[in-house]
Amino acid sequence: MRVVLCIEDEPAHLELNQIHLSRAGYSVICASSPKDALATLALSTVDVIVSDQSFRCMNPGELIRQIRALQPGVPILIYSGKPAEFARQSLPKDIVYLEKTAGAAALVSAVAALIAAPPKN
Repeated sequence: MRVVLCIEDEPAHLELNQIHLSRAGYSVICASSPKDALATLALSTVDVIVSDQSFRCMNPGELIRQIRALQPGVPILIYSGKPAEFARQSLPKDIVYLEKTAGAAALVSAVAALIAAPPKN
């Protein structure tokens, strides 16, 4: 079973992500903060990361840098409520961005596409 790490500091959004991805057949690890996510990544290998973009304790660029240090090549999907035209400006080009308004089906589809894509080590 493929493993997805979801990073989201809003409990309701984290729970919904877990429900939708679990129903699609993924094993989902939930982290409610970047610190928890990085601790998980230090101990567990994941197939894809789904993360919110806005955290009080860490900016997205720093989170992505630390993820890459722990698990280079792991696909990252930023799933955020911010409009894409503003949010994409601060992200590396290899990061996939999806607005939360796209919905659960789009989230599951984006995760499947990232898992199916060849690794980018």
